Amino acid sequence: MTRAFGLEGLKQQQAPSAFELNSGFRYPKKGNPFRKEQTVYQIDDEWIYDCQNRKLSNTKNQTVKLREKTAAVLNLLIERQHRVVETQDFFEYVWNGRQVSENVLKQSIKELRTSFKDNKKQLIKTVPRKGYSLHAKLRVHAINDTVTPITESEKLTFNLSESNDNSEQPSNSEQPVVKDLPFNLNNHYEPKCTTKQPVDIETHPNLNQFKSIIKSRFWSLFALTLVTVWALVISYQYVKTHQQLSDRTIKITEIQSKKDFYQDILIRYHDSPEQDRNTLNTILKKSIGQIDAFNGSDIEKIGMLNGLMELYTVAGFYENARVIVNRIEKLIKLVYGVHSEEHIKLNFNLIDLLIKLNKRQEALNLSQAALENVMSNFASNTYLLAKAYYYSGKAHLYCVAPFCNRDKVLLIGEQHTEQALALFSDTLDPNSIEVADTIWLLNWFIWDGDEKIKLSQQALSIYQNTQGLTHEKTASALEQLARTLTFWNKEWKIGEQMLFQALEVRKKLFPDIHPEMGKIHSYIGEHFFMTGQLDLASHYLTLAIDINTASLGEGNSQNLQNIMLIARAQLYLDNTESANQWIELAFDIIERHKLTPPDIIFDAIIVTQLRIETALNHPKSFEKIEQEIPTLKEKFKSPKSLLLHEYQTQLLKIFPSNLNEHYVKTIEHIKEKWKPSSRYLYQTDLEFLKKRALENCAKINPETCPKITAALSTD
Repeated sequence: MTRAFGLEGLKQQQAPSAFELNSGFRYPKKGNPFRKEQTVYQIDDEWIYDCQNRKLSNTKNQTVKLREKTAAVLNLLIERQHRVVETQDFFEYVWNGRQVSENVLKQSIKELRTSFKDNKKQLIKTVPRKGYSLHAKLRVHAINDTVTPITESEKLTFNLSESNDNSEQPSNSEQPVVKDLPFNLNNHYEPKCTTKQPVDIETHPNLNQFKSIIKSRFWSLFALTLVTVWALVISYQYVKTHQQLSDRTIKITEIQSKKDFYQDILIRYHDSPEQDRNTLNTILKKSIGQIDAFNGSDIEKIGMLNGLMELYTVAGFYENARVIVNRIEKLIKLVYGVHSEEHIKLNFNLIDLLIKLNKRQEALNLSQAALENVMSNFASNTYLLAKAYYYSGKAHLYCVAPFCNRDKVLLIGEQHTEQALALFSDTLDPNSIEVADTIWLLNWFIWDGDEKIKLSQQALSIYQNTQGLTHEKTASALEQLARTLTFWNKEWKIGEQMLFQALEVRKKLFPDIHPEMGKIHSYIGEHFFMTGQLDLASHYLTLAIDINTASLGEGNSQNLQNIMLIARAQLYLDNTESANQWIELAFDIIERHKLTPPDIIFDAIIVTQLRIETALNHPKSFEKIEQEIPTLKEKFKSPKSLLLHEYQTQLLKIFPSNLNEHYVKTIEHIKEKWKPSSRYLYQTDLEFLKKRALENCAKINPETCPKITAALSTD
């Protein structure tokens, strides 16, 4: 059939009929001659089912939109009206033969019965050990959605299955019309929702006639050019519109596939005898084989793999999630392209995973590449650009020495985070999650205590109002506000209460063995260390190590930090041998796992080792100390005076006369560096240093004791 573009005036739109008023449907506006016919089912004279839009409406103008798979179940029941549809048939036609739990089908049937208010199960009947059947009177309305009015001869009435309902059809004025979606949401089972009827198309006047009224050759060419340009514009708009619809179809298919995958996994998990992390891991591993055996499209596989990646991430299986990301990336490049928006968004997910896996340099490199990609190919997409700046800021924050110049990355990270906040604020609601996430990120770059607290409280307020009290983002904001209040304002009691509030939230969200549970126990242990409650500190830090080891493995920086703090706690409690065993464990983990810890953690481990050696009266040799001192450097949040003081203290074992003005000045420099932004230099550490220095001066040079007392005063 030849398609032609029409320019004639549109016919008057009819007033809504009684049927339309009751059903809520309206005739479409005349215009697009390419719109397809569609089918609307009238069920038991009470319900109107628009299968293309998946909308179920009653005569009271109440409308329910069904989930895609639920709609597909209803379509199959309609197609086999009054006949039993076996369970396996649903799996074959609705789920494309995938092995899903029968509970998934039961949930769709339950949704249909609820929508139809079929409490007595008379409309959709259960046939034990076989399946389900639909028992209803059906009328089928074929809708022609074109610029041409529907004539009497064009009306089609037919019955599905073996039904022979010859009820009178509504007249032309009563013809129900619904807007159609130009794509099918169900990629596998395509119900017979549309009639295939010729479309009358208004045509443009013949081009030769058009040219004959043009007397001048110039004007003929000019007019012809106008017509050509006009046709090209219309054609471009048509192609562009259909491309957009095609893209939307692809995206909806992907999203629906992910939703179905989620549902299947969660039902299998809840049906398991034991609901724990190991059970979930087993189910997720089995699902990989199911995805491999799946015969559907790459789009659907992307959706399923995205669901698998997110479940692995939520469960704390970060390495597994990263493996799945690699598989998704290959498919996305095939379907969408390497510079596509989908590929960029996948990179955002990967940046988060790399940070969780402590692969911080890799995360930074990827964030820079993603930002460049967005700026080159999606500069006008404000939201995507804001996300790119946000993830760049986040990656810069987490990149630490020796992998990055800390001062430089913090400066760039703050700039990019502020750019992200400005873009989000211009385009989104001020209480949106993206704004809250960016405010929360920005607080990490701020060194003014009052400003940090203000930003943390602002982010927490948005999370509580939009996500509720029992949400991971709320728990994270509680943690960070608690730490800000303790580090900057020394509000120990309030900080402790908020940390335990965060712990209670996490207990409701995660199993006992999960990286987030390890993190909150680590924060609580560090808090107790800062407040001098060293036994409690050791307890919570040990729990954190056990959780991290079970969920992330032994070799990670968080474990090294916790081991170092336990070693210090034991040393300050005079359990020197225990302290030595802990610090030896830290070095053993570094060697066995071939780790390169962040400079700040490694220096803290060295400082702790030197303190333990001094307490055990096993100082390093003079030659070793003399060799090490010239290599000391100032580092971000790790002043060289800390290490220098430990070497000087060990030298006192060899040269007691070294307890002099130079020794006191080193102590004064340590006190100068003691500020909220300092890590691993807490009030508990200063009290230990003060106690040890006063013991030394009392034995060696009492005249220096008042100066040491003044230098290390924590008032």
